[in-house]
Amino acid sequence: MAVCLIAPARAAGEPLGFEPFADSLMSAALAQHHIPGAVLAVVKDGRIAFARGYGFADLEHRIPVNAERTMFRVASVSKLFTATAAMQLVEQGRLDLDADVNRYLRRFQVPPAFSKPVTLFDLLTHTAGFDETNLARKARRPSQMESLGAYLACRLPARIRPPGDIIVYSNHGMALAGYLVEVAAGMPFAQYMRERVFTPLGMAHSSFDLVPDSAAVCATGYEGSRPRRQRPDYTKTIPASMLSTSGVDVARFMIAQLEGGRLDDSRILSEASVAAMHRIQFTQHPMLAGIGLGFWERFQNGERGLWHDGDAAGFASLLYLLPGQRAGYFMAFNSRAGSRARGEILQALLDREIPRVPPPPPPAHTHPVAPASRFSWTYVEMRYGHRTMEKIAALARYTKCLQDTDGTLTFGGSRYFPIGERLFQSEDGEGRLAFRVDKVGRVTHMFEARSIARGYERVPWQGTVGVQRWWLGFCVLGFVWQVAGVLYRRRRPPATEPATLERWIGYGLALVAAVNLVFLVGLGLAIVGAFGSLEYGIPVVLDVLFAFPLATSAITLVSLLGYAWEWRRRTWALRNARLTMALAAALAFVPWLAYWNLLGQHFGCRLGAH
Repeated sequence: MAVCLIAPARAAGEPLGFEPFADSLMSAALAQHHIPGAVLAVVKDGRIAFARGYGFADLEHRIPVNAERTMFRVASVSKLFTATAAMQLVEQGRLDLDADVNRYLRRFQVPPAFSKPVTLFDLLTHTAGFDETNLARKARRPSQMESLGAYLACRLPARIRPPGDIIVYSNHGMALAGYLVEVAAGMPFAQYMRERVFTPLGMAHSSFDLVPDSAAVCATGYEGSRPRRQRPDYTKTIPASMLSTSGVDVARFMIAQLEGGRLDDSRILSEASVAAMHRIQFTQHPMLAGIGLGFWERFQNGERGLWHDGDAAGFASLLYLLPGQRAGYFMAFNSRAGSRARGEILQALLDREIPRVPPPPPPAHTHPVAPASRFSWTYVEMRYGHRTMEKIAALARYTKCLQDTDGTLTFGGSRYFPIGERLFQSEDGEGRLAFRVDKVGRVTHMFEARSIARGYERVPWQGTVGVQRWWLGFCVLGFVWQVAGVLYRRRRPPATEPATLERWIGYGLALVAAVNLVFLVGLGLAIVGAFGSLEYGIPVVLDVLFAFPLATSAITLVSLLGYAWEWRRRTWALRNARLTMALAAALAFVPWLAYWNLLGQHFGCRLGAH
């Protein structure tokens, strides 16, 4: 199905109508990024203006993509449909945006914290304050999936910040919103979506079922420059990430969103509810883009957009609305490489329809220039596991913000100019940074608003890369020296036999050193996936591995007591440099483990272990 977009090209002398323009754009993107197939759908003024499939839904069987029937996994674009369902029940009075969610929960309760309950509003705006975790969040087969309620009862992350404080993207938060839909409606979530959202909108090729009835027309996911077929996986946060749908079906949903909740003679939401979803409900700063109820806000080409993207194994997607233009774009790809292509395609589409606004000139300095050290630091994006073993993965999310002597900042490859108190704007005019300070004026958080509203924490000094390098390096050096020393002693016994206590402390610290080295190697192997992806569960080998630090910490304590005893007697302790360093390394290793949640089994609930 394809219909040429009515709106003429904005650029003078544009030789192509929309249809050949879109064909050229999509074909080039698929070839450049080695993507097997894709769909592009455009809506305008209450109708589907263009919808076309490109390439193949299945390479091996040469099945082409059909815009109307081919279903793509759209991953986190699912959240917009879940938010829509939640708002339907708010309209009906069966859910309240501002009520404690525990009012509706019977199987489990959200633990109390911060003297403030979690509400549906918090869930839909990603401000509930839940920690992040991906441990055991997926399954390889439908038979390994728990019910939504059973999964959330066991795997709902800890609350680590007050609700309504900071936007931090949360799959589990939106999954809980979907579970509230299930509980309030009295029917399974997938059934509710089918009966109350998909059927009224004529979305015949859309489903939250793990294996949709029309699975025969589901696109196959691929990865790599030489596309390799991917095994399907199943995400247990179903309302947040498990929608399968077609290009034309999403186009119908976009029309309903843009036309005040109505498509032809069907209405799924009132105009007031749609306006609430689209209106900015939360932002970290009045001058930063924020979030509505499910929809993220973005300013591109000078036009306000509402959007959500999605990434899954072998798939990528993007839904983008321009309420002021009554227009919307949807694209989906059966390759993760689509996550690179979609931004380029969207920019080309917007450039064609909306002239780019020239970036504003660098603003004059109207605020005192802060000391160069005030904002310069290492920050970490807040979407990481603060309370689980996943915390160490935060190292990969570290980023630096550098402040020059003229007050400008460099962050993420862009330069930012001061435009207000702790507020900065990028050179291209489309990005902004804002900073939060504590009571004594020390920077605690940085907030970015460009493609999405992101929050960053200031990394404490002990967590910075430099400190971590020396901290862990000292421990490893002490461990290696102690093990090597004991092995050397066994090969060449000393002329004077050491005292019994000294000998046993040496052997104990050598055991501690060897086991801790084994643990570090095993941890590295776990991080790179040598024991299997931890998203699919906690392997038994990891249970065993994480018992090592508990044992070595206990032996370290005993060794410390023996060392202190000998020190009181002023015998060998202070003269034995190797044992002193080995003990210091073992002692230093304990707080290092504790800092990264590696002392004990910080896996959360045992559900999903394999």
